[in-house]
Amino acid sequence: MPHYQLKYPANDHRSINIYAFEAGSLGGALDVAKKNARGEWAELCEEGRPICFLELVSEDGVWLVGGPNCQSAIQRIDIPNPQPH
Repeated sequence: MPHYQLKYPANDHRSINIYAFEAGSLGGALDVAKKNARGEWAELCEEGRPICFLELVSEDGVWLVGGPNCQSAIQRIDIPNPQPH
């Protein structure tokens, strides 16, 4: 069975909590992740490789799932509004 890690911010927002678990499928791992993630974002890894980022988008537990390069939940990039010259 594959090993997964769920990384999410600690309560102090300065460190990362890691929850390690096994799941029979990626779908099963996502179910475990959404039940165990705390905070506004989480990163799910399989066998040490990033699989996806999850971002909590609703207080009733709705998570937005993005690819491994989608880091909007961790690193927000402000793109200035281009002004006409």
